[in-house]
Amino acid sequence: MKRSNIALTPTLCQRTKPGPTKVTLWDASELGLALVITPAGNRCWWFVARRAGKQIWVRIGEYHQAIPGGDPGEVWTVHAARIEAGKLRKLHDEGKDIRAEVKAKRNPHDFDALAKDYLASVGYRELAKRSQQNYKGYLENHIQPLIGKRLVEDLTHKDIVAMHRAIEAKGIRITAGFCVDLVSSLLDYASDIGWRQRVMNPCRGVKVVRSEDRERVITADELERIGASLGEGHKADIIRLIAVSGMRVGEAVAVTWSDINWNAMSVTITEHKTKKISRSKVIPINSSMGEILKAQAGHVGPWVWRGRKLGHFRAVSLDSWWADVKTAAKVPDVWIHDFRRTFETVGVELGFPPADMDVLVGHKLPGMQATYIHLSPGGILAQASEATSAWISAALNGKKPRLGVRVGAGETSMV
Repeated sequence: MKRSNIALTPTLCQRTKPGPTKVTLWDASELGLALVITPAGNRCWWFVARRAGKQIWVRIGEYHQAIPGGDPGEVWTVHAARIEAGKLRKLHDEGKDIRAEVKAKRNPHDFDALAKDYLASVGYRELAKRSQQNYKGYLENHIQPLIGKRLVEDLTHKDIVAMHRAIEAKGIRITAGFCVDLVSSLLDYASDIGWRQRVMNPCRGVKVVRSEDRERVITADELERIGASLGEGHKADIIRLIAVSGMRVGEAVAVTWSDINWNAMSVTITEHKTKKISRSKVIPINSSMGEILKAQAGHVGPWVWRGRKLGHFRAVSLDSWWADVKTAAKVPDVWIHDFRRTFETVGVELGFPPADMDVLVGHKLPGMQATYIHLSPGGILAQASEATSAWISAALNGKKPRLGVRVGAGETSMV
């Protein structure tokens, strides 16, 4: 349905109801200006011109929505749309490509510029230090090399799918999903600061793999192959620490010497969600953990795993290295997080209560407070940690452990 030769007014624009097809209101006061109303009720200003026998449609903006780059409170009214249409008419009469002119004028920002702006934002600075490092690593190592030069306004669902597949092809499927989530957040941020129209986020609908999507327990044979493929060095030691402790990879790389209490044989792990929200858990240091941690004692600085720059070793630096280890060990579907599931499962199969294993890996149980855990060298949690780590350590070293019935203080059968 089309209507022409009408001087558009705010009342007419607001009261015209959607139809079964698009409704186009042409403004008689400014040639080429039209308000298009979709069946869903969306109202948008367009400028329409003709060249070489073809119509050229250029989107101006959503009716009564904020003008990108405009003054606070400035929206696309009838008057503002007429002024913009007049400018576009002048450019068209001068023989210029109005689509290219509008794109360059309204959104000259590429994704690299968006990432730089976000990393300087208050929202980023309020994140926990570990989250800041992870986000920056995802951007610099994975996202920006793929879409950094694309204009923010031009990014499509197809672009995001291609980015996700390219990162997955490196063998880091979980990281690929995190990257999609981060791009989604940055595009929402771009809409908030006026760098992108507030339309459907192109990241929506991208199928990603989450660590919670499936349960994967590493078998003794697989652990043996992994142990033979790890080699030496701090990356290998970090994996061994995760395997014999049930720690998350982010927790393992962020441990400081002040977190470790050798007298109590325990380590305190503080999980920082943001700078305002954090919680702590305490886990026992078993014999296998103790050997790994003490071997790092010669390092200078507060961190057990020192990074190349200030701060601790970055978890994202394990990604490509771990992909090589998986290939060598012939376990392509094993992720680092699977060591955590394996630790808990082995402990349960050794006969320890599931609730105790939940505590060791840091799962929050109903009604449990952070101060609930009181560790002692002979306590049940210490026994569970010692027996479980001994089984996994033996498997990594090729000693073929077998699950047996727990006897007394954490004794297990091994062959």
